[in-house]
Amino acid sequence: MFCTKCGKEIKEGDTFCTNCGQKVEKNTKNTSPANTKNTKKITIFVIVIILVLMGIAAGVLYFYSNNEQENTNTINDENANIKDNENTNPKAETSKIEIGKKYECTSSGMVGYIQFTSETDFEMELGAIASENEIKKGTYKIQENIIILNITYDSNYDYLEYTENNEEFEPYTEEISIIKENQLAYTNQYNVTFIFVKDDEVQENPIATMKVKDYGTIKIELYPEKAPQTVSNFIALSNRGFYDGLKFHRIVKDFVIQGGDKNGDGTGSAMLSDLMENGADKEYCIKGEFYANGVNNDLTFEEGVIGMARSDYTAYSPSLQEQSYNSGSSQFFIMTSSNSALDGMYTAFGKVIEGLDIVHKIEDVQVEYNSQNGELSVPVTPIEIESIRVETNDIDYGLPETLEPINFSDLYQ
Repeated sequence: MFCTKCGKEIKEGDTFCTNCGQKVEKNTKNTSPANTKNTKKITIFVIVIILVLMGIAAGVLYFYSNNEQENTNTINDENANIKDNENTNPKAETSKIEIGKKYECTSSGMVGYIQFTSETDFEMELGAIASENEIKKGTYKIQENIIILNITYDSNYDYLEYTENNEEFEPYTEEISIIKENQLAYTNQYNVTFIFVKDDEVQENPIATMKVKDYGTIKIELYPEKAPQTVSNFIALSNRGFYDGLKFHRIVKDFVIQGGDKNGDGTGSAMLSDLMENGADKEYCIKGEFYANGVNNDLTFEEGVIGMARSDYTAYSPSLQEQSYNSGSSQFFIMTSSNSALDGMYTAFGKVIEGLDIVHKIEDVQVEYNSQNGELSVPVTPIEIESIRVETNDIDYGLPETLEPINFSDLYQ
């Protein structure tokens, strides 16, 4: 053991320290003051280190906690900005439609389109088949899935009258619903709804443009799904220039105007050389596409419908019915009024979509009697078809299946 006063070693059994005379106490520990001081220093150092580490840990926890809160606030702010942009940014809304694309009307009996020409402007044409289209223009905005049209121009209004009376056209609004991708529903001011589909989703039918000298232009939509042989025949002849310069040789008031005969009197037809490159100079005919001939064609002969003319050989013999049904070639007729007697007996293959007024002007020309059959149908002044061309939208409709025409000499043998 050691003296608690001077630190000298005390022998066992001594009552007093031999160095300093300090009385030896019974509770004196086996510890030197130097060791005690060192122990205290170590203890204090450890406590300080622990406190420092605790402080660092607390600081780190505070930093990450505070940073996480800032990140959360930033994310919430960004989400709020995105939501606000969706509600206020026109580009976010106009992404629901395709700018510059035409949305074509697919409703029965109607033709036309809606086009959003920019992020704010639109134009629209819509009308019944065989009538002039109504044109509307203006601005638009989208709220959720509703397109609100602000119409600033409407061709239905008489602008000359407004101008003369110094009145201004008052814009009005109509709505379009975005049903799903590429499809719109347009509801007009009379609460009538029409369906529009983006044009690259719709296979457009071929359109024939007929120019009639001194009268104007007639546009005809052709229906290849109803009469594929007849449509392909008409397209091939038209685009090879067969009809250029031919006449409307037969005009019957309240019935038809008829043309397509290069003889000019109703007795002629086309040749294979008219139909195709390197074709023979030989007449041909095509299959009649109507119910009586076993073809499911439900087009009816109403005003503006175009049909394929054919012959009736049953006057020679009742056994020639099939040859009569399949005798069409190049002659066609356009209905000036409805006639159900032709339904299912002749091939209907298209309908006038523009220029029905031109058809009726031609119908009203002065006619005289046909010397061959006594029909009052021959125009006094010839009416010339300048040209017919068909826009096929890059679809190849091919050539029709051609048949041998009847040999009249065989009828008298």
